Amino acid sequence: MLACDGLWDWITPSTAARVLDEAAPAAAAGEAPGLAAAARALVQAALDRGSDDNVSVVVVDVSVPG
Repeated sequence: MLACDGLWDWITPSTAARVLDEAAPAAAAGEAPGLAAAARALVQAALDRGSDDNVSVVVVDVSVPG
């Protein structure tokens, strides 16, 4: 996951990891929308906490199928 300071100033790494862990089953099943939903959830969480900065989040699945 890549994100700008608009996220990291408001969301802890452990919170971000929890959100991504919740999206992992859908992503493992080949449902890319699960990753997009995780990115949207992280952006919304930062906005809900008061971020008024640019909040950019990119989630990329780099797992190797096998």
